[in-house]
Amino acid sequence: MSTWHSVFWSPSKHRWLIRLGAEGRTQRQITVPQSVAPGPRSRKQAEQWATEQLGGKSDAPAVVAPKTLAELAPIVLELWQNDERLAQKTKADRESFLRLHILPAFGELAVEAIDVPKVRDWVRAMRKRGDARSSIGNRLSTLATLLSDLHAERHAPDNRVATAKAVLDELPASKKHAPVSLDLAAFSMLLFAASVPFWFRMLCALAGLAGLEAGVALGLRVKDVVLEHGQPIALRICQAVQQLGTKGYASIGPTKNEHRGSEERPRILPVHPALAVLLTEWLRIERERWCCHVAQPDDLLVPSASGKAWRPKVAKRLRRELAGLGIAVPDGLVFHRLRGCFATWLAAASVPKDQRQRLMGHAGDVEAEHYEVAGQLFESDFEAVARIAVEVRNGSGRHQLVHAGDRDARSPVDGIPAARSPPDRTPRSRGTPPSPTEDRTYTGTFYKRPKNAPAVRGLGVALDQNPVGAPPRTSELCHGRKGPSPSALRPHCAGCSCRATIPRHGKIC
Repeated sequence: MSTWHSVFWSPSKHRWLIRLGAEGRTQRQITVPQSVAPGPRSRKQAEQWATEQLGGKSDAPAVVAPKTLAELAPIVLELWQNDERLAQKTKADRESFLRLHILPAFGELAVEAIDVPKVRDWVRAMRKRGDARSSIGNRLSTLATLLSDLHAERHAPDNRVATAKAVLDELPASKKHAPVSLDLAAFSMLLFAASVPFWFRMLCALAGLAGLEAGVALGLRVKDVVLEHGQPIALRICQAVQQLGTKGYASIGPTKNEHRGSEERPRILPVHPALAVLLTEWLRIERERWCCHVAQPDDLLVPSASGKAWRPKVAKRLRRELAGLGIAVPDGLVFHRLRGCFATWLAAASVPKDQRQRLMGHAGDVEAEHYEVAGQLFESDFEAVARIAVEVRNGSGRHQLVHAGDRDARSPVDGIPAARSPPDRTPRSRGTPPSPTEDRTYTGTFYKRPKNAPAVRGLGVALDQNPVGAPPRTSELCHGRKGPSPSALRPHCAGCSCRATIPRHGKIC
């Protein structure tokens, strides 16, 4: 009967161990005395002692070499790929760290041979190369997960070298950067600048006035905008557009964590008055202009020009639009900093810290996580958000400052009625169409279009023809079908007799 043994260092026991095995028998371990091999660098002494003590028991072949990390890595990779709990981006990052950094450094070694000095040298080399602390930390975390999964699947002994304090001490010092923030006046100019595309102004408003990440803002659906008497008062956060999801680029999936909102436990956010202005105009006509598609409740609120999920380069676009408006662009400004601006403006408005955490979607205490009713929205939340004083441009070109100091959080802004005001039950004449975004559930009758009046598809309104030679109004867009799909629509001119098709995203003649 052939037997074998292998020598390895145990970081948890701080001893050299000998694994002794034979065909058909259970393996056992023998501890090498510390006086013989005192530290992790004394492998030669431990192997010499093992040969002397077990010389009579080691029939040829005496030693079976353990598998290397490169041979065991595919097992863990398959385990990660089949784990439905992991986000697709996490799987891709782990595989990248494993192939580009971990295997080139430790691929030829057995798990037992990966010790603290080798990992410290690896971290030190990355630090001298100038890699960021977060990047090195992510690679260390992947190495720790790899070794832990190999031990859990019984392919290798326990090795916690990646989380040892001596290894973590080699990480570079974290750089303290001053938070980058935009001036509130500059942000107000960005939101209501006619030269900035409306879809991008919507994303900026959702980030700066509701604290949403880009992926969460792009994951909002039309039905996630909570209306009261036709006016937006709240947002339901249930999903996000992931950079890399299960279906590839720009896939719809869950938010970062359960505190940011989910279908089972949605996060409800109040709508700032300035955001309500933009949302109303976007839902009324600008969204349909942008994607040439009649919005359905399950459609995305801010889709691509083809009406699908997307992840545009918003950071680059933000810097370009600010520079185009003559606004100084701070160094290191990215789109995610608008979320930081939201927190900064709330703090400047003396909003309590616990309320800021709830509005930002940060992890709360046990009471809020397990016992409070999901989707709670308090009156103080409306007041807190409305404390951010945003300069709103109305239809006449005038500017006004909107904040909680001079008006209620949901008071009229630029002709928009208060969100919780009683509905107007004044009887309408047949020639007066209702507002496109109006909540008409309280009445049993709907507006009926007079005969020979052109209808605006998707907006539910009828419009009279303009006099000959008069320019068409903005709201007089109707849509004609394009291509075989009945849902693909393209606007054409309704204000003159030519009825010519307008180029995509073009202007009315």
